[in-house]
Amino acid sequence: MSGTTEIYICYPGQAIKEGKCEYSNIQSRMEADGDAARRFADDPKIAKIAYYKVNDDGDFKILCTKENANVKKPVSYTHLRAHETSLHL
Repeated sequence: MSGTTEIYICYPGQAIKEGKCEYSNIQSRMEADGDAARRFADDPKIAKIAYYKVNDDGDFKILCTKENANVKKPVSYTHLRAHETSLHL
């Protein structure tokens, strides 16, 4: 698996470990930037993409994580209730 990069593609509210995993030979942050821009353009619903380099021993390190600025982050019910309560004080 040397030279392999795991790519995790996540939609709003999805943790990285829950994202769709694909494999690539991306080797640099610059290549990942271009790949993320293309993926965000192809599917504007993608919220985040994480790139992990895998070495011969199966160990990995993060190459980079990209967030789609055009996707709104979900707000929790608790967060909404906190605003509602503070407005009524």
